[in-house]
Amino acid sequence: MNLLARLILAIAFTVLLSPVSVAENKQEEGENLIRRVEQVSNIRSADAHPFHLKASFALLGNSAAAGEGTYIEIWASQGRWRRETVLAAFHRTEVGREKTRWTVDSTEEVPGKAGQLGALLQLRDVRQGPIKVAAIRDQTVEGVQARCVELKDNGIGKETLCIDAQSGVLLLKKTPTLWMGKKLEYSCQYGQYQEFADRMYPRHIQCGEDGHPAIDVRVVELFGEPSPDSALFVPPIDAKELANCPGGVQAPKALQTPDPEYPKNEPQPISPVAIWLVVGVNGKPRDLKVVRSVGKAFDDRALAAVSQWVFKPAMCEGDPVAVEVNVEVAFRKW
Repeated sequence: MNLLARLILAIAFTVLLSPVSVAENKQEEGENLIRRVEQVSNIRSADAHPFHLKASFALLGNSAAAGEGTYIEIWASQGRWRRETVLAAFHRTEVGREKTRWTVDSTEEVPGKAGQLGALLQLRDVRQGPIKVAAIRDQTVEGVQARCVELKDNGIGKETLCIDAQSGVLLLKKTPTLWMGKKLEYSCQYGQYQEFADRMYPRHIQCGEDGHPAIDVRVVELFGEPSPDSALFVPPIDAKELANCPGGVQAPKALQTPDPEYPKNEPQPISPVAIWLVVGVNGKPRDLKVVRSVGKAFDDRALAAVSQWVFKPAMCEGDPVAVEVNVEVAFRKW
């Protein structure tokens, strides 16, 4: 083979292989950016220092759940922590010890996003499940140059995480969700980062749904708590027992979801019934309660239907665990 032929062959191989190399580099860069966020901002890692965190929050919008509240977290380790969320008459207490978490609420109804403060303030697992990168682009977020990692479509839409390429902190997260049968974009902006115990943690978080403000959180206290009182980590009386998984929980998956019976002589409801429940280690639902009612007739039939659902249980480090979930039950006239 002469020199010219070898040169043409080499160029041909380069053209054929370059898209693969580009895709591999994009996947690697996206994974590295996301993992760096967790390294830079995770104040709850296995080697992290105990702390006291207090945040004020406001639920925004025109719903009955709108209002202002407080969130307090005492964190000694991944196996010993306590969280309290207070909004008007609602008071949630959570205690985590090893692989068990206990939760007790003062009221049946959980107002808006108040029950999600603990998850929102966690920057341990900014992306649960496999990372499959679709694209990476440059974007300015609140005046900061960011690298935005767009993940592949999960069936609802594409999740996007925008990360400060210089510091490695998370600036913006957009997550597609389903609500009342419609696709929505739930987005959170993270700002006012300050250093704490060799980490960078946001002091301000704003979230919204489809451009409408939903919750505003401001961290007002964050300091070391070297010797928290052991009495704080005693499980509350009458608390529900769930999983506390330091490595992250693999969510349960619905396997059988029989439809509810439509109540006779009732008009079409304006929204689905929302139900909070615990999926047990056997994949069966328990402790069901309605968190958004559309009338007793629909609520009763929704509870009856969901009680017959079957799940693949959530998993923690290879073991099935009990977790809480929210589901929606839609009614259709056939």
